[in-house]
Amino acid sequence: MVTTWPSAAGKIERPEQIAGMCLQVTMNLLRKHRRAIAERPEKRADAARLQELASEGEPGAETI
Repeated sequence: MVTTWPSAAGKIERPEQIAGMCLQVTMNLLRKHRRAIAERPEKRADAARLQELASEGEPGAETI
C-alpha cells in the first residue's frame, strides 16, 4: 500500500497509529471498489425489461 504519511521533517508524528491509518485507507479503498462494481451501467436493466419480469402472483407470494 502506498500512501502519504502525515509527517513533520520526514518523521511520522504518531507511529503507534500506523496500523489504524492502514486500516482506514484499506476500508476506504474497499468501499470505493464496491461502489464502482455496484454502479456498472451495463449491468442495469431498463424499465421495459423490468415490466416483462413482473410476477404474475400476488404481492408477497414467492414463485420459483
